[in-house]
Amino acid sequence: MLRRQDLLLGAIVTLFLASSITSLWLERRHEQLVDNVYRNAQWNVTQMLLRSQRLLFELRLFKQGALSFDAVARSYDILWNQLDVFLVGKETADMRQRYGMGERLQALFVEIKELEPMMESAARLQQPALAVHLARLQPLVEEVNRVGSRILSSHEQERSVSDIRENLRWLQWCQFILLLAGSLLVLALIRANIGNRRLARLDPLTRLGNRRALHERLAEHGGEPCALVVLDLKRFKQVNDLMGYQVGDRLLCQVAGMLAQRYGEHAFRLGGDEFAVLLVQASPPLLEAQCEQLGQLISFDFACREGVFRVECRLGIAFLHRDHATLLDEAILALNRAKLGDLGERVHYHPALHEELRTLLDEGAGPDRVH
Repeated sequence: MLRRQDLLLGAIVTLFLASSITSLWLERRHEQLVDNVYRNAQWNVTQMLLRSQRLLFELRLFKQGALSFDAVARSYDILWNQLDVFLVGKETADMRQRYGMGERLQALFVEIKELEPMMESAARLQQPALAVHLARLQPLVEEVNRVGSRILSSHEQERSVSDIRENLRWLQWCQFILLLAGSLLVLALIRANIGNRRLARLDPLTRLGNRRALHERLAEHGGEPCALVVLDLKRFKQVNDLMGYQVGDRLLCQVAGMLAQRYGEHAFRLGGDEFAVLLVQASPPLLEAQCEQLGQLISFDFACREGVFRVECRLGIAFLHRDHATLLDEAILALNRAKLGDLGERVHYHPALHEELRTLLDEGAGPDRVH
């Protein structure tokens, strides 16, 4: 069961990481697609069309003497730089592959470079060779404009927008999965935290509530009458010493099971062979009968491979009358008095027990008589 939970948690973490990485990649691709539509297509391609047409037009004006050489040279330099960037830039790679746009612009660039010697001065540009270059530039510019107009057509724009929408749809799905995986992770962490808190309140051997759980239960208990009974098993140390700790652990688990079946969440293990039972809605007239029932419950023959022996218990009883914080100490004090045996195996707490135990310990009647 625990391994299955670990595998499930690992799958959720993997899903979360995969969704995060995919979302980052889709966001990057979304930026590229948007940049491709609104920068590469709308700006770069448009500029190629306008600048190539403008240079061709200005060269004709210059040939007729209607435009200065500086204006033509400036347009030439701008078109040269834009063609150079467009032909090698990563962001224009997609545009270069569409309808052979790259090959058309490369042919135009080659022809533009052949004009370079003539662009050194106005005198050189006025040579008869200019007419030859203009004749070669004309079809190249027309071809670039034809391909560019096709790229900028509504059909191509719609295809680009469709790519953006499709990518955005996948991005939204990944973000939804990311949100779902994140929510599952939070729920798993909350569940693990609750489980850890529950384990912190359980005795690892018997699975009964531990001392902390008892204190919390007493703190949550209101002012209703209740009694706390602390019990230990007679001669339990002998069981451990003679038969081994594994037999003692089985005995503790059997006692814990009997208490849990009878008293449910009101049964606790304090440590060693000491258990506690919280008797809720107890009243002094009924308390003695309830303690009698508890004593009879933990009075049985325990059978193991080594033999059968009698199990009995002693009880220390404290009735809640003032402060729940002292209730456990009072019950333990009563149990310690019961261990001495001279008052019977069920002792109720009363304030005089403090002085009695102190006197008995001073007389040396304490540890030697406890068994």
